[in-house]
Amino acid sequence: MLKRVGSVLELARPNLARLSLGFEGRGYVERIVLDVAERGDEALLEYTAKPPPFDNVRLGPEELKVAEEEIEAAAGKVGEEYLKAMRYSIRNLERVSRAQLEKVPFKLRVDEGVRYARVARPMRRVGIVVPGGLAPYPSSLLMAAVPALVAGVEEIAVCTPPKPGKEIHPAILAAARQLGLDEIYRCNLVAAVGAMAFGTKTIRPVEKIVGPGNAYVSAAKQVVSGFGVAIDMPAGPSELAVIADETADARAIAWDIMAQAEHSEESKVFLITTSERLAREVDDEITAQVGRLRRREIARRSLEKNGFVLVVDDAEKAVEACNRISPEHVSIQTKDAAKLQKRVESCGTVLVGKNSACAIADYASGSSHILPTGGFASVRGGISVNDFIRLISIQEFSVKAAKARESAKKLAELEGLEAHALSIDSRMRARSLHNVYNKR
Repeated sequence: MLKRVGSVLELARPNLARLSLGFEGRGYVERIVLDVAERGDEALLEYTAKPPPFDNVRLGPEELKVAEEEIEAAAGKVGEEYLKAMRYSIRNLERVSRAQLEKVPFKLRVDEGVRYARVARPMRRVGIVVPGGLAPYPSSLLMAAVPALVAGVEEIAVCTPPKPGKEIHPAILAAARQLGLDEIYRCNLVAAVGAMAFGTKTIRPVEKIVGPGNAYVSAAKQVVSGFGVAIDMPAGPSELAVIADETADARAIAWDIMAQAEHSEESKVFLITTSERLAREVDDEITAQVGRLRRREIARRSLEKNGFVLVVDDAEKAVEACNRISPEHVSIQTKDAAKLQKRVESCGTVLVGKNSACAIADYASGSSHILPTGGFASVRGGISVNDFIRLISIQEFSVKAAKARESAKKLAELEGLEAHALSIDSRMRARSLHNVYNKR
């Protein structure tokens, strides 16, 4: 079922986000976003009402915002065991986020008379897109909102698509209630990106838009980033690369691969192994088991379209291939997994050893599962508390900062910026006069 490829280039090229939508597709997304910017709620409602691939749900303007009563009622529709699992995930996300935040502020004596500090200030208002089409993703809301709340963000707007009966899946609303979030909108997600970026009568603009989505949602986020709206990253269809050797369990790997494939037909999976036997066994296991899944057709199409296997000579070549792909998730299932992970340089997250199921990281480890895809892991990591803070430098120079003053003056003179140098001298002359008057 998985496609055999002969080189890493055959793996890396299909994983470039820039190739996931052609120019025509990106232009189409841009037209939607700018239409919402121009017409506001009217356009937002029109796109939500359009037939598939849109949402095919007609709403009135007053129905865009989810009522507090609907959010409150959702908790009663979700079993206590699921609410307990949400609370566990929230607890771990909070622990990791607080630890991240503690590493941000610091103070430093750079030189004599030169003091530097860096402090964190939270963003005021952010927007979160939460997929809800093929399946509800309350976990994605937790993964984005908890770091934002720990950072101190005061306003969080959530957009998620409605079901045919106009309702939002109770699990998403229950997750929002667990977090104390009450600004939730039901609308098409591509159009929602435009609404949150530019604002409408109903939805006020945000400073940053975060959250996962399909290739069109990711493209919409990239469009608005060109208009000065911050985004987290293109967090598109799910990806997994498995590095395995002859000691790996073919059955466990097959299930890891199918777990990613069941997300959507656009999910991508890569098996990079030093064992020809393992490659055959994994493929046989997938073929035998995929029919058991409720979402078997989605998983099957995903694997046939975007499932790849590459057999390499040794573990070193396997890691090199993985780094070229820059995948969202990397699972290392080899006899020396702990050692090998140190050489993985380009990915969203690394799962070390056969017991580290990617599905645990998706829900309960405290690390956000909103991670870069489409090769963007080569330039950044996943969502963290750092996505929701401004890092502000605080500097103080005393009269003892002689070296800093002289160096600054020389560089100002070198660049021909006379006022820069004179602004430094003006302080010293003022101090000299102050001392003369005091002596009198």
